[in-house]
Amino acid sequence: ESCGSGKYSGAGSSTCSICPKGTYAANSSTDTGGGLIVQIFSGATSCNDCPAGYLAPATATVVCQACPSIYYSSEGSFECTSCLESYYYDNADGECYTCPEGSSCDVDGTSTIDTLDLDPGHWRTSSTATFLYNCPLDHACIGGTDSSDYCENGYTGPLCALCASDYYFDIDQGGCRLCTSENSTVSANLVVFICILFCFVLLGTILQTRIK
Repeated sequence: ESCGSGKYSGAGSSTCSICPKGTYAANSSTDTGGGLIVQIFSGATSCNDCPAGYLAPATATVVCQACPSIYYSSEGSFECTSCLESYYYDNADGECYTCPEGSSCDVDGTSTIDTLDLDPGHWRTSSTATFLYNCPLDHACIGGTDSSDYCENGYTGPLCALCASDYYFDIDQGGCRLCTSENSTVSANLVVFICILFCFVLLGTILQTRIK
């Protein structure tokens, strides 16, 4: 005897099993175009995963329901915990929100507040911040999904506006450059020159004071 709706019986089995959440049982199925995957016949020999964008919130399901509005799900889901493209999912409240300007949410079901993909030239304060800043040096901010590393090599700090350790700001090129032995020597010589000049000024001041 064939199993009833939402159940299946494997090859050679005399018992029927209930399909788990996220799946449905059907010999064949059809997409009605209205957001439903409907079982047409009973007597299934296995359970089928609900396709991406659909869910089966209960066991023994014969109908996979479409995710509501801007929400999305992966294949075989019993709830919709992601969003369509152009939206990101906030794990804190389970809601979908429009991706802010300066970010890219181009693939269904991939964008979350923690992994928001920033466009180059943009920066944010943390992995949960929704306000994106324009960087004063576009090339310093590489964007991406890693909130701990929005900066190009050699840059650091808020808006990636500071030079990292072992880098200096080159005014002519308008960016941070790696310190080398050559420019380090020039910098050291400059410091020595300033110290010597200061000593001469101080000595001159002392002599003028004694003369008076």
